[in-house]
Amino acid sequence: MTTLTHDIGDRPVHEETIQVDADRFASFRAEADRGVLGGGRVLVESEAGLLFCRVKDDFDGWDVVGGSCEPADASLAATARREAREEVGLAVDITALLAVNRFSFAHDGAAVTGDWAIFAGESAATGLDVQTDELHEAGWFDSPPENVTRYLGPALEQFARLG
Repeated sequence: MTTLTHDIGDRPVHEETIQVDADRFASFRAEADRGVLGGGRVLVESEAGLLFCRVKDDFDGWDVVGGSCEPADASLAATARREAREEVGLAVDITALLAVNRFSFAHDGAAVTGDWAIFAGESAATGLDVQTDELHEAGWFDSPPENVTRYLGPALEQFARLG
């Protein structure tokens, strides 16, 4: 089962319940039953700066690399590391948990819940192999771009506090 193995401590946790139709609920319940309802994302830092990307089919702004859990992922941090490798070709060391988005998907009185964790990470590499089937673009920034996805804000605030 994919789990959040880091201590949440005082990290921000955003909780939200989303009403979904029967088909989507069945899909989320199946993921929960398989232990893969959730995901991991990572704000990568290197000598080139901070890595941000624009995800295809997501027009909410700049984001960080990451995605949904797979059965072989031992933890949400492992998901974040795997996704960084797959999406931009970087090996990443996870350094801290920044924030958690906890989503409950509800239908007809039932709900399933998953955690999507956002981590800080470091990479010695700076070259990117952007997988354009998943991302519009990715690049290094000196500071976070102005238009970031709404769920990323608390993680960026926590990252600034860790300094």
